[in-house]
Amino acid sequence: MTNTKISNPITNAEESVSPTSLQSVPSPEPLRLTLLTPGDNATLELPEVPPQATPAEIVEQLVAEGFLPALPAGVGYVLALRGTEVQLDDGESLSANQVPSGATLQIFTTSPGAASEAFRRERLRGDASEMQNIRGALIDWTPLEGEPPTAYRVVYRLPSYVRTATSLERREVHQVIFELGARYPEAPPKVKMLDRPAVFHPNISAIGGICIGYWSLGLEEGLGFLVIRVAKMLLYYDGVSNPRHACNPQAATWYLENQRRGALPLLRVAFPDPHTGISAERRRIAVVRREA
Repeated sequence: MTNTKISNPITNAEESVSPTSLQSVPSPEPLRLTLLTPGDNATLELPEVPPQATPAEIVEQLVAEGFLPALPAGVGYVLALRGTEVQLDDGESLSANQVPSGATLQIFTTSPGAASEAFRRERLRGDASEMQNIRGALIDWTPLEGEPPTAYRVVYRLPSYVRTATSLERREVHQVIFELGARYPEAPPKVKMLDRPAVFHPNISAIGGICIGYWSLGLEEGLGFLVIRVAKMLLYYDGVSNPRHACNPQAATWYLENQRRGALPLLRVAFPDPHTGISAERRRIAVVRREA
């Protein structure tokens, strides 16, 4: 994850104010905000944001300065308070949206009508196809509800570590629930371990919640790719484990120490391609012998 300091990202518009009101009304204190961007897991620190700035103005400036990519026509960005489904009103000020200083805002992408039933069912059918392609000895699953499924119980037969009261112990089988909620694919899946104790990992909480990073419609991975990414997390792959944005600080310290020692990942696996079902081990280069 990158962490970028942005100085005064929003310019405060000048207003015509009389000398009397200047003396009697104190200037509002700027807000200190953290933004979590979609797609690349970047954290943007905004130390001085005027409370009268709107979410739309924040997004416009971040796009103009290259901190967010421009999106195709019909797709836009929205801001929400992290950990909630409360979307900020684009046209209202941060103050009117009741955003406090120190808040963390999540950036999502959205498009008018993208969550329609037809669009959602098409995406779910594509996810079901990917899930069929990755099914095998190491990853198996059971659909829990819906047709096409809107939730899966995935069984991973891969080594990982769990923390008991006295030590770290290796566990070879893990169960994870992937729930594709009503706002999916605009909103990310909810991913949670069923086993207790949960796997000891920087991005897995003690109660089993798995942090999958940040989600962007049009840029996000299909469900099969996400299921494989979680498999790599269980094996402690670099690149999918993020100890610098950890929900388990003790696991983050352990991970970094063992990564430096070369003890991680526990295994390297040639997972199948969710689009084709072909694993890297089975790919072959065609060679044609040409006679002189």
